[in-house]
Amino acid sequence: MGEEPRIKTSPFKGVNQGRVLRTCMLYAVFLRRITMAIKKELLDILACPKCKGDLTLTDKGDGLICKACRLRYPIRDDIPIMLIDEADTIDPSKA
Repeated sequence: MGEEPRIKTSPFKGVNQGRVLRTCMLYAVFLRRITMAIKKELLDILACPKCKGDLTLTDKGDGLICKACRLRYPIRDDIPIMLIDEADTIDPSKA
């Protein structure tokens, strides 16, 4: 049997591409809001693995800080790395 015929026309022919783009952007905003809600819930239950104390999110949102231990646990790809060996020591003035 021969090759399947290739489609020579665009799959978006006749589709309002501006509308598709706006829909995608709205969906991205929606997903971000869901993610932010999950992060807040996760932050409420996480504790420092060293002292079991409270953690606060950094201003940039790229780490979690334990003020008692003066450690910063990094967040990579939206996943908090809660390993003491991976934590960075921070200045007492920044804690």
